[in-house]
Amino acid sequence: DVAYLCYILNNTVYQNDKEGICLDYGTIGFYLKENVFKANGRRIRQSDEDLRMDFVLDAGRMDDSSAKSKLPGVSLDNTAYNILENNIVVNNYGGGIKMVRTTVRSLIMENIIRDNNMGQNDNFHFFGIEVGAAVADVESTDMDFTPDFENIICRNSITGNHYSGVFIGEECYVNDIFDNVIMEPQMFAIEAISTKFNSIVNNISNAGIRNEYQ
Repeated sequence: DVAYLCYILNNTVYQNDKEGICLDYGTIGFYLKENVFKANGRRIRQSDEDLRMDFVLDAGRMDDSSAKSKLPGVSLDNTAYNILENNIVVNNYGGGIKMVRTTVRSLIMENIIRDNNMGQNDNFHFFGIEVGAAVADVESTDMDFTPDFENIICRNSITGNHYSGVFIGEECYVNDIFDNVIMEPQMFAIEAISTKFNSIVNNISNAGIRNEYQ
């Protein structure tokens, strides 16, 4: 929370019950490079009270007792001006890199993102990279709850088990998605349900694109 101009380099972040890392609550100017985020976000060790505090208890549990609401390898929420470069994000349960809401002018480039839908269930499915617009769980006067805008997602390799390779949520706008290689998603290479403009050009995939912008 509220961290500024930090460097996180050459770490392995493995099997955390929640996110591998979360840039949250006013974090600005992070540089994440050459880290490995693997097998995070299963939520098998959290108590009912833990899940209630995170507003996800009502979503239920899976047969292995883990929460159905999983978490990503890398999460960004109320943050800006970050660079995520040359990281390996694989086999996470709730998505690879998730921009939850109010993520602004961040650069996500040249990462390897593979098989980050490990926790798919009857309530939830997950993406390689998510450009999000999540609503507030509770009212707050010191956090923003706005769609993501003006982020750049480029030159990533996004492969394997994802519902869609890149997801762009409602009302997100002027994000640039280009020069990515996206292979073997379940549904779409890029799934943009926002009706606002986002630039989606020159991506290579064996799957289609859904873009609600007209």
